[in-house]
Amino acid sequence: MINTITEEDKQYIIGVTDAIKLLRPNCDYELHGNKFFKWHDRDGLPPPSWEEVLFTMENHKIVWKKQKYSRDRVAEYPDMAEQLDKLWHQINDGYAIDQSSPWFQQIKSIKEKYPKQG
Repeated sequence: MINTITEEDKQYIIGVTDAIKLLRPNCDYELHGNKFFKWHDRDGLPPPSWEEVLFTMENHKIVWKKQKYSRDRVAEYPDMAEQLDKLWHQINDGYAIDQSSPWFQQIKSIKEKYPKQG
């Protein structure tokens, strides 16, 4: 279980309402504590168990934390138009587009800075 949550993470961690809507997208309900007081699901599904709700919330948090490397990479990658322009210029200037090309090296350095997590 991942217990370290940053302020940035808090805005992306889902609560009970979001977890229920992920589990049962077509439901209307009233919840008192951890018990469903009223329940209607347009697909005819029963309410999720409280364990399912908690699992969904925790799983979402774990996935969010594991994908941090990806969010960090995206923040540092040049935008697509800039990357395409760089590739065009490298080809136009006679560079081979391979592992030694400047574009590849730039992207590789970002990927190495933020390695893929498990």
